[in-house]
This record gives sequence, C-alpha cells and structure tokens, in this order.
Amino acid sequence: MRTRIITQTDVALVRQKSELSQRQFADTLGISVYTLESWEQSVTKPDLAI
Repeated sequence: MRTRIITQTDVALVRQKSELSQRQFADTLGISVYTLESWEQSVTKPDLAI
C-alpha cells in the first residue's frame, strides 16, 4: 500500500469541495480551527498520512 502525504492544498480543496465551514471541517478532523487555518495558509504543514 502506498502512503500519500496530505498537503496544504489538499486540505483546502477537500474542505471547499465538502462545503463545510472551517469549524465543521476542523471538528470532523478532531483539530482546532487555528490548526486548520495554519494548514490552509501554509503556516504549518499537516502531520497526517493516508
């Protein structure tokens, strides 16, 4: 099985396509809105792999 690293662009695109607010998407992922904003603005990188 291949591991794929999730990028900031992936996070933003998935959230936009899901039509969820940042709060709803962050809650779904179990993270804070602050963390999600940081990912989407490329301040920090997601530490997730799928």
